[in-house]
Amino acid sequence: MLKNMAKLNTINNLNIQTNVLLAPYTAFKIGGPADYFIVVKTESELISALNWAIEKKLPYYILSGGSNILVADHGFRGLVIKMALDQYKIVRHQVIADSGVSLQLLAKKSAELGLEGLEFGIGVPGTVGGAVYGNAGAAGQEVKNVVTKVKILRIEKNKLKYASLGRSACRFGYRDSIFKKNKNWIILSAVFNLKKSTPQRCLDKLAQILKDKIANQPLGARSAGSIFINPPGHSAWDLICEVELKGCRIGGVQISEKHANYIIATDNATAEQVVMLIAMIKQRVRDRLKIQLQEEIQYVGF
Repeated sequence: MLKNMAKLNTINNLNIQTNVLLAPYTAFKIGGPADYFIVVKTESELISALNWAIEKKLPYYILSGGSNILVADHGFRGLVIKMALDQYKIVRHQVIADSGVSLQLLAKKSAELGLEGLEFGIGVPGTVGGAVYGNAGAAGQEVKNVVTKVKILRIEKNKLKYASLGRSACRFGYRDSIFKKNKNWIILSAVFNLKKSTPQRCLDKLAQILKDKIANQPLGARSAGSIFINPPGHSAWDLICEVELKGCRIGGVQISEKHANYIIATDNATAEQVVMLIAMIKQRVRDRLKIQLQEEIQYVGF
């Protein structure tokens, strides 16, 4: 392996590392090592890394901001590509942003310019790529309401091809998109069409959303965000409270006392414990209320 590693470091000057712990790159701070790991800052670096994985017949995983995911305790057998494409520009009422740009940053910058539409991103630790992938939203706003174009890289028969999708082609749904059904499509950037307003109005709205999140969500805690999608006509938070699981703990993980659709991790938390707690919640809600909860978080390495 050491011989191979020496060769890897010379491929297009890419720094591919081995046995890298993934926990620090996730919101949960949980997860074992990736066999191979690379941070890519440009599209050319991404393409080189993907071509290497294809050549070596290795599984790969695209890591964005690290929210809404749970990495297995044994990690990931393959190449994890950490997206650090972080360029963006704001032209009139449009925001063009790479997939690695912080959603919080865009929310703040657009609000300062008096542009409405991305306020829901405040308090979210994720990136543009992850937000588009899961059609992120809050406070009555969703990505689908403002995105107009998404640039992607498709892998077809081991070949890489660029493509551009309009809003309708993205097939956005509640915490869903076409990208969840096409794992070989990689989001590179997105264009957001925002509404012109005033900086004061936008900043006031931003402040109110953040205030509400601080009051009702465990911001700052080790949490991946909402664990479950709200079933039609119900709130996952209410259902978990109704079956009396709020505050329930297994090992180092606990259902948040502040918001029951969040799981909080402590220093001795494991992915296995999170999985067990999720299974307990689903079974209790199914047995008592006859409702099947569906996870919003994605499992990596399981």
